[in-house]
Amino acid sequence: MKKIFVLMTKEWKLFFYTPFALVIVPLFLVLCGTYYYSSLDRYLNLTDPNQTLKAVSTVNITTHLIIPFLQNLLNIFIFITPIITMRSFSEEKKLGSYDLLISYPIHPLEIFLGKFFGTLTLSLGLLLMSFIFVGFTILKGDVFIPQVASAYLGLFLFILFYNAVGVFASLLTENQIVAALIGYGVFFSTILFQWLAYVSGAPWDQFFQTFFSFLISRVLGRA
Repeated sequence: MKKIFVLMTKEWKLFFYTPFALVIVPLFLVLCGTYYYSSLDRYLNLTDPNQTLKAVSTVNITTHLIIPFLQNLLNIFIFITPIITMRSFSEEKKLGSYDLLISYPIHPLEIFLGKFFGTLTLSLGLLLMSFIFVGFTILKGDVFIPQVASAYLGLFLFILFYNAVGVFASLLTENQIVAALIGYGVFFSTILFQWLAYVSGAPWDQFFQTFFSFLISRVLGRA
């Protein structure tokens, strides 16, 4: 566990001791603020007092403000996760320190977990920053907490899976751009298969829902 933690701290230093963090963190907060403002503006338009009482009474702050904001937050992580993970192993290979790393008395799984947890905690740190907007809304409005908690759980699972994909993609190549493109390819493949499952009738909808999982498992099994 100590060796994994050492590799985690190395990922943190690689992130914060370079201009990388000065770009990613402000960009993330600006995008969060933009999406929150957009969701808030839409919610305020729905609660316009000039509307009928029946229309206003059906508007829920959780459904029409918080959930749309968190759905847009997913788009941010689709964009930003490969950028965070692309340097994990690619940077080591490019600098020639990868051979030195694997020569240490440390299990390859520990190396992967150290890199994985390092980038994962960075992504979760960004997710925690987004709670500034949600927390403000909870303080000022009547928010249904279980629904918000389940949405954040979904975001956590998304980050968990795609962070693993991003680190694995970085392991495949020494080119950071290629690693990021592999990550984006997997992301948009999931969107494509979800869309195909949505527009297809039975039994093809079930086929597209399961085919991508099968494809990923085969690729990981051959790697």
